[in-house]
Amino acid sequence: IEQDFKTAKNLPSDFAMEWDIPYSIITSILINNSFFKAEVNRYIRLYAPDKVIVVTSGGGTGTDVDTITWEQLVAYTRSPISKVAPIRVVKQSSKVQDFTSITDVSGWKANTVVLRPLGMAGVLVHAETADVALMRSGEVNSNIQFSLAKIQNFLYVINKITPNGMLKSYHTDALGRYATVLNESQYHVCVDISTAG
Repeated sequence: IEQDFKTAKNLPSDFAMEWDIPYSIITSILINNSFFKAEVNRYIRLYAPDKVIVVTSGGGTGTDVDTITWEQLVAYTRSPISKVAPIRVVKQSSKVQDFTSITDVSGWKANTVVLRPLGMAGVLVHAETADVALMRSGEVNSNIQFSLAKIQNFLYVINKITPNGMLKSYHTDALGRYATVLNESQYHVCVDISTAG
């Protein structure tokens, strides 16, 4: 998936990506996956044989473990021998309380993981107002003079001089969009893991 995505977006093969994976998917699916168990055991043998407590039932030797932890899995994905991009564990949920109950809610879609560039996922910004975009477009009547100023990164003050018959009319408007939007990177893909493919 990583290589196909880089090829489709014409990104270099060394473009740093990461997987954002909910904690529930890691603990219920990934740490039980045979590929990840084998890879984490390889990582432990090469890089961290002193950082694992081995519990065996048959008196075997070696550092291989039958059960891996999510911390070991994340450490493996950040090691030089990893075959996948680093994993960032997502523990995103909040509690909604009314007069009679408390409910856990999550904004993360079930069975979905995200492949995106390594680092910050995006920046919260305020959308530009339509009037400001129109005034900057160059389509404003040439008889109208205006100046724009941005205040506190979301509010625009517009001073205008407009014709009013034979006289000039002076206007000051304050415009803004108060709801935030996420200015995301264009390089990300949501992967539905409920079906193989």
